Amino acid sequence: MNIKETYDFLEALIKHLNNRDVEKHELLIWTDERGIVGQKGVGVKSFHIGFDWYDRKIIITPDKPLVPFETHRDIPKKPWKLAELAPWVQRSTAVCCPNCECMLSKHTWQYCPKCGQRLDWEK
Repeated sequence: MNIKETYDFLEALIKHLNNRDVEKHELLIWTDERGIVGQKGVGVKSFHIGFDWYDRKIIITPDKPLVPFETHRDIPKKPWKLAELAPWVQRSTAVCCPNCECMLSKHTWQYCPKCGQRLDWEK
């Protein structure tokens, strides 16, 4: 969406609202994060014009981070034994990441080198 399209949209929206209560409406950016009552959104902190590499761009700064930290990867998971995934390889002592099934060196990595899943060797 470019500036002209945004301006036309906002102008039509203000006309639709008959110029009343425009100050009470808030800009909101939808995120993919789910909440208890539906989809979550964040407000807009500011707009500014980009320069240098961002020349000809309008930059919108949200009031909260749009992308939550990947907390699911930070919860330690026990690596799988290859024998659990492939019963026909019963003698193997190889282990795999529980998230992406990447082969791992036992007890040498705290995180999977492929997907970043935190590993718990103690469980």
